[in-house]
Amino acid sequence: MISVKNAGKKFQDQWIFRNLSLEVSEGDSVVIVGPSGGGKSVLLKMIAGLLRPEEGQIHVNSQNLGMLFQKNALFDSLTVEENLLFPLREVKKITGQAAQEKARRFLFQVGLSGCESLFPDEISGGMQKRLGIARALIIEPKVILYDEPTAGLDPITSKMIAELIRKLRIETQSTLLTVTNDMQRAYQIGNQIFLLAKGRLTLGGGPLEVQRTENLELRQFIYGLKSGPLTEGLV
Repeated sequence: MISVKNAGKKFQDQWIFRNLSLEVSEGDSVVIVGPSGGGKSVLLKMIAGLLRPEEGQIHVNSQNLGMLFQKNALFDSLTVEENLLFPLREVKKITGQAAQEKARRFLFQVGLSGCESLFPDEISGGMQKRLGIARALIIEPKVILYDEPTAGLDPITSKMIAELIRKLRIETQSTLLTVTNDMQRAYQIGNQIFLLAKGRLTLGGGPLEVQRTENLELRQFIYGLKSGPLTEGLV
């Protein structure tokens, strides 16, 4: 479903990563964790087609792709309902009563019924995140990319958002690729968890395998250790 082969990306002659490869099969839920600034969001944007690789190839076996951005990327000047009507009109060419009925059905799914006429700055951060998820899903994508879907949320709301992502993946039979720094949410969402650090992508395995891993980089990241291979040479 998603194939990344020997991809490389740089900014101003500084390589973020090179020779990076990843395969995500249809129906999988893959999570990538790793230190901030290691290229997780860059990789996600490359897969979405928002950034071009300097090297390698990226292929997504579907034109039907949705993405939840870290900052939600909501339209502040549009109401909650209008934020869903926009992609229906622009992507799916659905308008009128059919669009409104679909928008309200998705708002119900994410627990935002009754908020249709509110603006994004009038709802909480958790509600904004749920709205972002509804907007990503309303075009019924086969592939969904989540960029830090629980960033900035309290632990209870974070757990609820991750559970919503799991629930909707089962209902829609979609393929997920998520990047996050929250290991608890990684365990909750992912069937396979990878570590992206120092320009390398390392497979940790399923949640139980990751928790028992002997990989020193992964162990340092999971347990937040000051000393280890991820911080060698750093002051």
